[in-house]
Amino acid sequence: MIRKLVALGLTTIATLMPTAAGAQSASDFYAGKTINILVAAGEGGAYSLYAQLTAEYLRKHFPGKPSIIVQNLPGAGGIRTPDYLQNVAPKDGTAIGMLLDLVAVTQMLRPRTVKYDLSKFSMIGSAVTDNPVFMVRGDAGATTFQDLKAKPVVAGASGPGSQTFIHPALLKEVLGANIKIVTGYRGSADISLALERGEVQAQSATWVSWKARHTDWIKEKKIIPILQVGLKKEPELPDVPLMMELASSERNREVLEFMSSGSQVGRFLAAPPGVPADRVALLRAVFDAMVQDKEFLDAAAKRQLPITGTSGIEVQAIIQKVTSYSPAVIKRAQDAIGEKD
Repeated sequence: MIRKLVALGLTTIATLMPTAAGAQSASDFYAGKTINILVAAGEGGAYSLYAQLTAEYLRKHFPGKPSIIVQNLPGAGGIRTPDYLQNVAPKDGTAIGMLLDLVAVTQMLRPRTVKYDLSKFSMIGSAVTDNPVFMVRGDAGATTFQDLKAKPVVAGASGPGSQTFIHPALLKEVLGANIKIVTGYRGSADISLALERGEVQAQSATWVSWKARHTDWIKEKKIIPILQVGLKKEPELPDVPLMMELASSERNREVLEFMSSGSQVGRFLAAPPGVPADRVALLRAVFDAMVQDKEFLDAAAKRQLPITGTSGIEVQAIIQKVTSYSPAVIKRAQDAIGEKD
């Protein structure tokens, strides 16, 4: 789908170029400006790696050649960044976010805690979609999910809104795994450091993140993939079960399906509510062009960052679906992870 949109996107860019009438186009507006990409995770993780790569190559396709910088804004399990974008950041298209994949799910689970409504954001596009994978240290004595029911393990996490917390919580409360969750880490890189030191024994992070940062650990079996979270399996992990496949009832499967929906959006960019439509269109067109750029794809490959590319329109549809689940499903999910908003 993304390929079909590139030609349209480039046409959109041309359409948004300055007109003879002198009215300020989106291209005029961005000339000489600085675009801030706010990352809802700490430095060193896959979110930051994708954001840095995007900042480096997005400018190439931008009329007006604005500067693009990355700022990490972690906190509250990924809630801080979308809260800031909706309530504080400028709404002129100079502030956009790379949000956590569970940001829409978090909104549904914690409606009175969050101060954003993702259904009102404008999705720009996703660089890659991938499944979180729950990894356990090779010396923890657990190599299958059944082992987790008998063998206690300690999982590291950031805050309640992040998948680092939610996924082990679901394994514990819905599927009966013997897991203790330790929170307070700034992001996936800090949790991985704790995993390496033996402070924790398990971590949920995306498959892309594991491959980008710890390919050697996987090859040497220092970490073992126990299960993956998504609606379909990663091609490289055909024998690792999906979390929702382990459900013992249809009610539990429905909850786990809802909680697995974040993998469909992956590493995506979004603009806050109120950004003018022509600037959103330009941001989407530039993003679509970037993810088809051979130079960008080569740079991503060198950094072991897969690129699949999903258009902003497609991501928007996914977000709308996630934010439309029934109250009954949401309530069961809240109960499952002990969420009392």
